[in-house]
Amino acid sequence: MKKNAVYDFIQAFLRKEKVTLFHDIDSEFDFIYIEDVVHALVMSLEWENEVINVSTGHSVTLKELYEVIKELMQYEVPLAYSGELVRVRVDNTKLKALGWQSRYSLKEGVARTIESFKESTLKTVRTSTKEDM
Repeated sequence: MKKNAVYDFIQAFLRKEKVTLFHDIDSEFDFIYIEDVVHALVMSLEWENEVINVSTGHSVTLKELYEVIKELMQYEVPLAYSGELVRVRVDNTKLKALGWQSRYSLKEGVARTIESFKESTLKTVRTSTKEDM
């Protein structure tokens, strides 16, 4: 895993390659779907000069993320990991005070991301095939 676990995991699954992590498998992060981020940013425009954390407020382990992707892809790829245990928890109290809550669960966001990656890959393949002609 480089810098983005969701991206790295999905790419490894699509290529049917090993997922390599540089954190402990029980490390926790707050994964949030991009549409939830945009929704939060629009709502936060009401707050001038305030720092507002955008998060789901729920940490997920890398193992849980791997299991969700495995379930959605309906196959497994090897998993290798080593490194420190990291726990990231973000306080989104100010955002919730605006009435915001995430609209997408981890599984829904990952499923949409997988579909987006698949569509992007197909477009790339179609474009390169046309250029080869």
